[in-house]
Amino acid sequence: MTLRFERGTAFSGEIYELKIWIEEIAKAAEAAGTLDGPMRRKIGRMRAEVDGLGYLLRYTIAQAGETGVPGVGASAIKLFMSELKQSMGDLSMQAIGRAALSRQDVGGLPADEFTFETFQSLSMTIAAGSSQIQRNIVGERILGLPKDR
Repeated sequence: MTLRFERGTAFSGEIYELKIWIEEIAKAAEAAGTLDGPMRRKIGRMRAEVDGLGYLLRYTIAQAGETGVPGVGASAIKLFMSELKQSMGDLSMQAIGRAALSRQDVGGLPADEFTFETFQSLSMTIAAGSSQIQRNIVGERILGLPKDR
């Protein structure tokens, strides 16, 4: 089993978790009183990005079914997933406001969980190939751009 295959199919569970996390962010924002117009738009954009990632994953899995390997689209999934998780971490901190300064839950807000997920999201941009490496792979192999020097 290759890394591309693992990367192409292993994210389905994580996409489900992202859908749960975005709903938790929305609930926390409402509880914290930060669910205003701009926050609603950010949450809506994150929901759309998670859905888009799910469609990209389905396409990659279908491609793997036809060819036997998911191809370099798996690198795009890894890049999109890691950067989306980082954006969601930032949004979760904005959603709970000043409670984000604590590592423990404050006033019923999930500061502990959100802080953990936010810090964890930072490592995702490094693990299994940094985001810059993934951008190079996408640029060279998918878009046909010249090699980065």
